[in-house]
Amino acid sequence: MKKHTFFLSAVFFTAVFAAFLFSACGELNNVAGKNEPGYERFLPPLPPAAERETITEADIFGNYDGDVIPVMNNTRFPSVQEKIRIKESSQTPPTITFITREKTPYHALMHNMDFSYTFKEITLVPAADGKAYFFSGTGGDLCMHAPTEPITEGSKISTNTTLEKGSIYKKGGKLYISYIVVYDMADIRKTIPLLPENHKSLVAVMQKGEKK
Repeated sequence: MKKHTFFLSAVFFTAVFAAFLFSACGELNNVAGKNEPGYERFLPPLPPAAERETITEADIFGNYDGDVIPVMNNTRFPSVQEKIRIKESSQTPPTITFITREKTPYHALMHNMDFSYTFKEITLVPAADGKAYFFSGTGGDLCMHAPTEPITEGSKISTNTTLEKGSIYKKGGKLYISYIVVYDMADIRKTIPLLPENHKSLVAVMQKGEKK
């Protein structure tokens, strides 16, 4: 039964992913250009150092909410809300984990499909001026969910999600976060071989989430 359920989920995922890609035609803003840079152009720079405040590692742990921009095949789609958590593990020595604490609701774009991911360990680096932290991660687990499924359920479809160009800073007494999540389409295709070959890339760009 479990294998049968996963097969149906894989077929369903392939169908909705195809719908996600082709819905861009005539409906969404295609920002691709022959000589334009890639998805990193959606990530804003840090504010000037004079506008940022000193933060410690302990400051950054907690929950953040914000809107991510999905970019597939260099085509920008409407933003969706993402809620993540950064925490220190209880193991010795401790590690820093980065997870979605709720499903990211892609169902409005992908016709009944949500995502969640987990990075069991990320690399955290303080800025030299003490006014920001930078982070990255590899080997993230990606799960797909139907909208009715809780985040504790779903199907794991990749173990090679990456986290790039993450930054956290403090301004006006509030902490803000930016990052890029890169979904490995080749790795997803190992789980879902029916995924069309023209599905080349998918990333999500958090421009300015806020700590709650």
